[in-house]
Amino acid sequence: MPGTLRTLRSLLLGLVGATLFPFGQAAGAEIELIPLADNTMFQEDSTVSNGAGPQFYCGRTNDGLLRRALIRFDFAEIPAGAEIESVSLRLTLWRARLTSDVTMHRVLADWGEAGSNSGSPGGYGAPAESGDATWVHRFYPDVHWSTPGGEYESAVSAVQTVGLSGSYTWTGAGLVDDVQAWVSGTSPNFGWMLGGDELVDQSAKAFDSREYGSSGSRPRLTVTYTVPVSAVEPIVPRTWGAVKSLHRGDR
Repeated sequence: MPGTLRTLRSLLLGLVGATLFPFGQAAGAEIELIPLADNTMFQEDSTVSNGAGPQFYCGRTNDGLLRRALIRFDFAEIPAGAEIESVSLRLTLWRARLTSDVTMHRVLADWGEAGSNSGSPGGYGAPAESGDATWVHRFYPDVHWSTPGGEYESAVSAVQTVGLSGSYTWTGAGLVDDVQAWVSGTSPNFGWMLGGDELVDQSAKAFDSREYGSSGSRPRLTVTYTVPVSAVEPIVPRTWGAVKSLHRGDR
C-alpha cells in the first residue's frame, strides 16, 4: 500500500506540473549576476592596469589620454537551451566631468584580471601584475592583443548617456544577442568593452567595480530568459480520470 500511495503522489505532482506548464510552453526565470572580472586599459602606459581597484574607467581624460574598461560575467547558471528575453547592465557612476555616451562592445579575445590596484581615485593605473589586461596585453606580460587597446566588435551592443553621479542601466537587443550567443555556445564569452567619447577631452568616467566596498554599488547584470519544457516534461496523465484509472490498474 505505501508504494501505491507514493506512485499516486508522484502522478499528482506531475499533473500539477503539467497544469502549470502545458506542453509547448516555456518556464520563465530571471537571474542577477555579479562580474566574474573587470579591469581598465590605460593608453599611455602598457605596464599599468587596475584589476583589483575599486573603480574602472572609460573615456578620454583632461590630458587627452584614453581609458577602456573590460567586464565579463559567468552565465553557467543559465541552461544551454535557454532563450534570452532581456539583458540589462547596471553600473554606479563614481565620478565624471562631462555628460557623454558610454558604449558597450563585445570583446573578441580572452583577457585577464589580476591584483593591480591603483586605489581611489586611481585614474592612472598601478603596475600590472601577471595576468592583468593592459593596453597592449591580454595577459601581462607575455600575451598581447592583436590591436593595442583591445580586440572588440566595432558595432555597439548598447549605449547610455552618463552624466551626474548615480546608477545607469544599459539594455537592448544587442546585449540580448551577445548573451544568447554565449549561452548557446555559438560564440566564446569574453565579455564587453566599455568605451566613452574618445574624441572629447574630460569625457572620462569612473564606475564602481566589483571590488568596491559597498556591494549595492557594484555592477549587476540582470538576465531574463525562458526554457522550453517540452524536452524535459514527463509524460503524465493530464486528467483526474486518467490518474484514477492508473491507480485502479486499468492501464
